[in-house]
Amino acid sequence: MRTREEQLEEMAATISDLASNGLCVSYELIKHWVDQAEERARAECAADTRRLDYLDSGCGGSEWIRS
Repeated sequence: MRTREEQLEEMAATISDLASNGLCVSYELIKHWVDQAEERARAECAADTRRLDYLDSGCGGSEWIRS
């Protein structure tokens, strides 16, 4: 997973490239990009939680973790 700073740097570079080519980047488009990034982050957190819950349940062969 990329850091917030890395994502912002990429977004700034993309906006700069679009602007240098004469294209306008609207507030709505930027908000859409940010919303998508936040949705991906929430999905990754949920997947991590499911994996940890599975391991915590003892079904994942995690006995060695509980030493």
